[in-house]
Formats: sequence, structure tokens, C-alpha cells
Amino acid sequence: SDPADKSFEMVQPYLIKRIVELVGLDERMTNARDTPVGKPLLHKDLAGLQRKSEWNYRGAVGMLAYLANNTRPELSMAVHQCARFSNEPMLSHERAIRRIGKYLLKDPGRGLVFNPDESRGIECFVDADFAGGWSQADADDADNVMSRTGYVIMYAGCPILWGSKLQTEIALSTAEAEYIALSHAMRQVIPLMNLLV
Repeated sequence: SDPADKSFEMVQPYLIKRIVELVGLDERMTNARDTPVGKPLLHKDLAGLQRKSEWNYRGAVGMLAYLANNTRPELSMAVHQCARFSNEPMLSHERAIRRIGKYLLKDPGRGLVFNPDESRGIECFVDADFAGGWSQADADDADNVMSRTGYVIMYAGCPILWGSKLQTEIALSTAEAEYIALSHAMRQVIPLMNLLV
């Protein structure tokens, strides 16, 4: 080990194991997934099939949210998407949770790597997905035309804050969705800048 190497990794393998067990995945019998979310994006699926399993959907969402907020930021969008349907989850929502579990099985020992670089200050990376949740199945639901904001705020080259959320207003263009996303991220960055002054 190099003493000059200041990097470290935060992992939560025991939480991942609990999630995998909760949703009934068998590590030996399950094909791991390369991504935590698939297409099409989730919607209410009111005409869809009822859930087949009895495991606690909200409990799984809660554990996944804790994981996404602490050591696995790449899960943020997928978990937020599943959390939106906690009141009446359908089979499609159950499958989405299981897909995240299969993704976690691919490398349960993976986590958030920190490699501090004192020459770097605050950096913010922002993106928006313009009306990405629209689907023909729920064309009358205004929630489906909400754009999604995603951001990562870094300090010294290390991620300190991240999120993936639906925007609270309907954007009429990609540019407008990007401006809304930037505004939302700046509401997180400005207080951090004030702390460092």
C-alpha cells in the first residue's frame, strides 16, 4: 500500500445482502444486471398485473434509499422511480425493485470511492431529462411530463451531495428543463460555498 495514497472506499455489503434476501433473490440462481434501471420507465401501471410476492415493498424502497444516499449514488434515479409507487405497487414496480437487487448482486462489495485532491474546490455537475417519464399508457397524467433533475456536488474531487428528483414544474423545452435543474442544484451549492468562506 502506498502511504501517499489517500483514497478510501465506503461500502455497505451487509445492507446489500439484506436487500437481496428481502426481495427473494438467490445469488446462485440470478443473472446480474449491468444497470439498475431498464426501459420503459415506470408509471402507475393501473391496468397492470398485481404483485406476486408478499415481501415488504416499502421496506425494500427504504433500504435502497439509504444505500443510494450513502454509498451507491448510481441507484438514486432507479430508487426514486420505485419510491413514487409505494402506495399501490404493481408487478412492474416489484420487478423494478428486483432488477435493482440483481444489479447489486453484480458487485456487492462496490461502493463510493473517495480520492481527495486538495487543489480542487467545489464542483457541481448537473443534467436534466426533458419529459423522460412520458408514456402512452398514462398520457393524461401530468406527472409523466415532469422532467428529471440529476446532480452531483463534489468537494476536493470527492462527491459530497447528489440527487435525482422530478422537477416540480412542467418544462416546455430541453433548455428550460436544464435551467430548472441548474437552479435546483445551485440551491444546494450556494450554502456549501458560504460554509467554506
